[in-house]
Amino acid sequence: MSSLIDTGNANWFRFLSRWALITALNYLGLILAVLTLVIPASQNSPLPKEYFELVAATRSPIFYRLTIAFDIATNLTLGGLLITLAGLFASRVPIRSTFIAACGMGMVSGFIGACFRLAGTSALAANYLIATPEEQSAILQSYAELLRLINILFSAGGFLAGIAMLLIVSVAWSMTEFPHWLTGLLAFTGFIEISKSALELATGADLGALGLLGAILLIVALFAIASTFWRRGPVSQAQLAS
Repeated sequence: MSSLIDTGNANWFRFLSRWALITALNYLGLILAVLTLVIPASQNSPLPKEYFELVAATRSPIFYRLTIAFDIATNLTLGGLLITLAGLFASRVPIRSTFIAACGMGMVSGFIGACFRLAGTSALAANYLIATPEEQSAILQSYAELLRLINILFSAGGFLAGIAMLLIVSVAWSMTEFPHWLTGLLAFTGFIEISKSALELATGADLGALGLLGAILLIVALFAIASTFWRRGPVSQAQLAS
């Protein structure tokens, strides 16, 4: 196994640890906000469960917007994390690093989906409150179409993120800096993301429970990355030789 930590790459690893922590906190904030703010606000509604976000946005618009702000941030921070890892690996595996960076930039798909989620759902929720019963029916139909578009964008972003994670694992597995259990966790997370996203794109289903599992595993991996590299500095030539 080889090492990448030298004087030139130490700053990359330190930046990676900080960015991984920020990404993990955003994901954790999103999950907690959905569980404590959005889902409770959507309870006891006469509408089917697929409209729970619309219901939450009508009942608690501020809390809903706060929650989706976390969603926007997770897509940006995850994309930045992938680009950071691509930069870290660039001198070692330039071709794979290019693909990792491209997948990171492709997270703009999820960012756009989250923006539609914030602006579109909030606007439809505001209109729903003042609409007549006939207008409310049309709004529900519009929301269903918006939700379909949002899910497609999220699935596309998740698919790219999964590919990037497997590419990262293919590099990190042979590096002494990354423990095998950590790279294995990233591999499992990437496999879940690819499987979930491919099934959603192929069938139109919403596999939210599988997505939650993937998000929890990713949070654990991100905190592990932050902890592993937080104080890691350059190693000496003697250490590199050993």
